[in-house]
Amino acid sequence: MRLSILILILMCINSFGQVTVTSGDLLGVIGKISVLESDTTDFVNVSPGPAGENQIWDFSLTVMQSEEISSEFMEPQDSPYPDAFPNANFVQFFQFPEDTLEFYVFYEIDPAFIHILGSAYMADSLFVEQEEEDVAPLPLTYGTSWESVISDTLAFEGFMIITKDSTYSEVDAFGTIHVPAGSFESLRIRDNNTEYSQIFIDGILVSSDTTTRIEYEWITKDNFLAANMESQDGEMEPNFTVAQGFERLKSLTPTSIVDKQNLISPTGFELYQNYPNPFNPETVIKYQTSLTKNIRIDVYDLNGRWVTTLIDRQKSAGSYFTFWNGKNSDGLDVASGVYFYTLNIAGKKVQSRKMVLIR
Repeated sequence: MRLSILILILMCINSFGQVTVTSGDLLGVIGKISVLESDTTDFVNVSPGPAGENQIWDFSLTVMQSEEISSEFMEPQDSPYPDAFPNANFVQFFQFPEDTLEFYVFYEIDPAFIHILGSAYMADSLFVEQEEEDVAPLPLTYGTSWESVISDTLAFEGFMIITKDSTYSEVDAFGTIHVPAGSFESLRIRDNNTEYSQIFIDGILVSSDTTTRIEYEWITKDNFLAANMESQDGEMEPNFTVAQGFERLKSLTPTSIVDKQNLISPTGFELYQNYPNPFNPETVIKYQTSLTKNIRIDVYDLNGRWVTTLIDRQKSAGSYFTFWNGKNSDGLDVASGVYFYTLNIAGKKVQSRKMVLIR
C-alpha cells in the first residue's frame, strides 16, 4: 500500500526585484525545443555565487563531461496522452540520448501556481503516474519563498519504508546568467532539501537515514530553465565548489524551425513507424506536417477493412503524436494481428505503415 501526503505551506514574501516570472512567461515557451547539457560524472567544479541583487553567473565555460537532453514544450493535445491529465495546459517532453524512451511531464500552470500533475511514458505498455505537487507560487520574484513536505509509505508483508522529503525554497538572487545558449536576465531559486527514510520489519525500526543537499535553479522569462546544480550530499556551504549534478542550456529553438531543418520529408509530410511494435495494449504514432492542413490517420485490418480513426482535424506545421489502444471505432478490443495505419492530408492518402498487435 502506498500512501502519499503532500503538505504545502506558502510564505510569499514580495519585494521589488528587477526580474519577475509569470504564468504567461512560462506558457510562452510552448512551441520551443531546448537542448540541455547534463553532467555525466557526478563531480563538477562550480561556483554558484552569493545571494542578493544584480549577480552575474558565468557557466558558459564550465568544464564538464556531458550528454545532451532534448526537452520540447507543447500543448497537451499535441502529446500522445492528452486524456491522462485533463487539467493540464503545459507539457514538457524529454528525449534522452541512446534511449528510445520518451517521457512526458504534465503541468497545470495558472496565475498563482505551478502544479505538476504527473507523468506518462510508453515502454512495453503505457505507464501513467498521477503525482500531483504544487511546485512554486507565481509570480516568481526576488524574495518569494515557500516550503513543501512530501511523505510516502510503502508497506507489504511486514516490511515498511517511510520516506519524507522536506524542502525550503527561496528566490534568493537575481541577475544575469551566461550559458552556451546566450545571456539572460534570471532569477535564482535556492532549495534546502532534507530527505528522511526509515525501514521497519515487523514493526521494528531497523534503519534510519537523513540526507541533506542544496540545489539551485536559474529561471528566465523566455527559456524556462537556464541552469541547475545540486551539491554533494551533506553539503552545508551555500557557495559550494563541487556539484553532483549540473545542467545548462545549450540552445533554445522554435519547434517549427527544427522540424523544417531536420525532420520534414521532401514532400513536407511524414508518418513514422509506431513504437513499440509489436505492441500490447497501446502504441504511439508520430507524424508531422510542414503546412497547416487537415490531418487524418486511419487504422485498417489486413483485409483492408476500416477499423478506427485516430485523428481527423486541422493541424498547424509541426511534429505531433497520437496513439492507438487496440480498439475499434465502437471501443471494442480487436484481435491480435497485422494492421495498417495511413496518413491522409486534406483527403489525400500520403503514407501507410504496418503494425502488429499481440494480445
